[in-house]
Amino acid sequence: MHVIMRGTRETARVVGGAVVLLAVLAVSGGCETALAHPVTVADGIDQALAVADGDRSGGEDRLQAVDLLRQVYSDRHGLPGWVAGGAPRPIARAMVEVVRSSSASGLTPRDYHIEALERLMALPYDTLPAASRARGLARLELLLSDAFVQLANDQAQGRLQPATLLPSRPNPGLAADLRKALQQVFAGAPPGAVIEAFTPHDPGYLGMRAALARYLRLAANGVPPLIAAGPALVKGDSGPRVEALVARLQSTGDIAATPVPDVFGLEVAEALERYQARHGLHVDAIAGPATLAVLNMPAAHWIDTLRVNMERRRELPAELPPTRLLVNIANFRATFFTGGDPQSSEKVIVGTSYQKTPEISSRIAYLVLNPNWDVPASIASKEILPAARSNPEYFSRHDYEVLQGWGTDVKRVDPMSVDWKTVSAARLPYHFREPAGPDNPLGRVKFMFSNSHDVYMHDTPARALFDASQRTFSHGCIRIDNAMRLAAALLRADGQPDPGLLLIQAVDQGANRHVELNHPIPIYIVYMTAWAQDLDTVEFRPDVYNRDAGLLAALDAAPGSFHE
Repeated sequence: MHVIMRGTRETARVVGGAVVLLAVLAVSGGCETALAHPVTVADGIDQALAVADGDRSGGEDRLQAVDLLRQVYSDRHGLPGWVAGGAPRPIARAMVEVVRSSSASGLTPRDYHIEALERLMALPYDTLPAASRARGLARLELLLSDAFVQLANDQAQGRLQPATLLPSRPNPGLAADLRKALQQVFAGAPPGAVIEAFTPHDPGYLGMRAALARYLRLAANGVPPLIAAGPALVKGDSGPRVEALVARLQSTGDIAATPVPDVFGLEVAEALERYQARHGLHVDAIAGPATLAVLNMPAAHWIDTLRVNMERRRELPAELPPTRLLVNIANFRATFFTGGDPQSSEKVIVGTSYQKTPEISSRIAYLVLNPNWDVPASIASKEILPAARSNPEYFSRHDYEVLQGWGTDVKRVDPMSVDWKTVSAARLPYHFREPAGPDNPLGRVKFMFSNSHDVYMHDTPARALFDASQRTFSHGCIRIDNAMRLAAALLRADGQPDPGLLLIQAVDQGANRHVELNHPIPIYIVYMTAWAQDLDTVEFRPDVYNRDAGLLAALDAAPGSFHE
């Protein structure tokens, strides 16, 4: 569970306590006027934490981790760690620099008190009266600790709390880890290095961070001119539009900086194909309307996209299980990893824009071979019932069984004996099933994992849809190309000596069969519109569900201010 509660992607961070700290010289109003003048920094810390629950106002110097800080300073008997001898220690200056550089991880320094910290660090503490000096240093002390805890927490598991992934992400030891880490800094450890230990270190995350740095430099130094409107650019073309194309490909690292080609030749064609592949475009070495539109997108778009997806990666476990199945909805791919390395990658079909596939973290517990298809209630009432009203023979033509009751009480009903025009969709007394077979919508295998959305993965006889580049055709479940190959890979990883033979025999027998996994395999169904293969290659995909904007707004919202 989160140490600093942040709400969900649609809500702001909800904090367990908040405080506007004592002003350095004079503050009108608030609970500060009732406090005694602190004699020491420790007195100021104790006084500020004592009234932490009495103020609910916002502001850049509102503490977010009050309960944790109380524990930290209780363990230290109120003694400061960032300040000593009436002045900030060197680790305090180092921490301010860490906060400034948090933008390199796609975070916002404002969320970690940067303006207040910079003002407090600039105060002439050696010339202040004793009480004001103690109060100011106490305020600096607590803001530095709060910034450290917030930043380490956000690097460890994301600034926002995604409701979809919570069941798989309990982390009861994180609070203790954060307290221990803060004490390490007080003992002299560099704060940046300590916080870095909480950051994901897989090539995917580090590659996105490196790409973000490149796009930030590009935005600061100026992007190349736009490619002017006009016909598609193809091999053999030349002129100003080709020069602009080459400049854009140079800026993204897809073509060498020198020498600059002035003709659309083989080098430019290969660079354009690389760019198209990295952005999920049709790879044809032709700069047509779709490719030109993506090439002309501003650097700010890619910066925002990387920030959003770095947050999504932080929401996953820092150390992903070496054996896992990763389904990227936005990439329409399922990749199976063993030993931390990708072993296979299959095309998938996901939900439509109005029946979106959710993000899920779970474990594949068993496979169903030769599955029956129990038609979901929504499909039964919205699609099958209207068809049956028009023609009761719809059931026999599509090989559906009409059932009434459940479990041991279930019985088959002759569809021709029912007046379907009188059956209410709101109170449908029947449910429908398609028995296993070559034309069953679930194909020959179904992959089962616990989730609250009733979503699963399955084979499909509809093969042609896998040829589409944007595969958003399902009702929310995930259809897999080469599902039997994936099933064999999962069974092999689970210790099955000859999974291919097992699957062939089971399918040939035609009977419905459950195959339990001895060791359930973690599955992560994610929505990543950007990711990195390594430190040099970043991939982007279209935001087919339009989810990026909402997450970006939540990420940019001031703590405690964003609402649905």
